[in-house]
Amino acid sequence: MKYALALIACLLSSGCAMGPPTPDPTATIAIQKSGCGYIAACPTYSMSMNPDGAFSYEGFRHIGAIGIREGQLPAGAWERAEAAFAAAGWDTLENPTSRAGGIPCMSDSPVVRITRRVRDGEEKVFIYNLGCESERGQILLTAIDAILTPPSQ
Repeated sequence: MKYALALIACLLSSGCAMGPPTPDPTATIAIQKSGCGYIAACPTYSMSMNPDGAFSYEGFRHIGAIGIREGQLPAGAWERAEAAFAAAGWDTLENPTSRAGGIPCMSDSPVVRITRRVRDGEEKVFIYNLGCESERGQILLTAIDAILTPPSQ
């Protein structure tokens, strides 16, 4: 009985309250967007964030900010990104290889690479040719785009 009371007291105190797990400090979420061939001027850049919201960005072409930038994303960015991965079913998300009915992906479409590293040695990469179809991939891309918004200058 005294152990049960001690456990309850511990859980109610801030010293051992259980909350969401603290992300590994080496964890990152990254997005890389590549151009779309010779047809259009698609943005080409890469951007990554750490669990504390610090970001690193490099713009290459057809984007407002060319070059390297670093900064801080708004509070809660990491948590929103993690929620987006969960909503998209990240663990079972596969790279799309065709459109509906098995029609080949459109060539010269932009390609997006989304990487989620949980800790050193444990990461997954999702490669999404936007000329293919992936409902869950589009949901994830829309959410990550809203969180990892490139600097404008």
